[in-house]
Amino acid sequence: MKKQIMKQLTKKNTDQKHDDVPGRGLFKTWKEVMFSPMQFYAKLSDQMRYKEPSLFFIKIQAVTQIIVFFFLFIVLGSFLSFLSLLGGGPFTALFGSIGAGMIFILLLLLFPLVLLFSFGMLFLGTGMLHLFVLFFGGKQKYVETFKAASYANAPILFSVIPIVGWLVFIYIMVLQIIGIHKRQKLEIGKSVAVVLLPIVIFGSLAFIFFLLFFFTLFSGAGI
Repeated sequence: MKKQIMKQLTKKNTDQKHDDVPGRGLFKTWKEVMFSPMQFYAKLSDQMRYKEPSLFFIKIQAVTQIIVFFFLFIVLGSFLSFLSLLGGGPFTALFGSIGAGMIFILLLLLFPLVLLFSFGMLFLGTGMLHLFVLFFGGKQKYVETFKAASYANAPILFSVIPIVGWLVFIYIMVLQIIGIHKRQKLEIGKSVAVVLLPIVIFGSLAFIFFLLFFFTLFSGAGI
């Protein structure tokens, strides 16, 4: 009886180890996802629902947007200052009246809208991933795919650096694969297919649509 109680307590402590992710600190969670994703995803509690991964995603996106908006503020401010030096012209008339304060207000208004849009796209993208999870035999619920997708956005902080932007995209896919493998208990090959197939399919459809659009455009112009 005593051994059973101790076993249950040990299991409870293990399950709760990653259950309160926000309490562990954003940076600590981010570091674990980035550098120890196999262990991180494996130790996430089965009892965890949407709150913790949602908060992590929102915080990471918020920090990223603050950095992006800061650079936009600098770039737009410099652009408007340059226009004011021109001393006339249509561009000056159109944009010259916009001051730094107006730019700041516009970016401030855009901030929650962009954040809300990103959060909505997370649910939509997770839904698409989960369809492929089910197709390849995954038995776990949608929330497990949501955990994999949410925490996989940890590298998005580096997307503000143009040179490494494509590397960020690749590592997000790697983290998604690891997350699907651990949380949906799929083989690694099937997890790769779950992540890559939607990209291949929708990328091919977009390319075909692009070709059809230009073919129609050039045909209508008689070229």
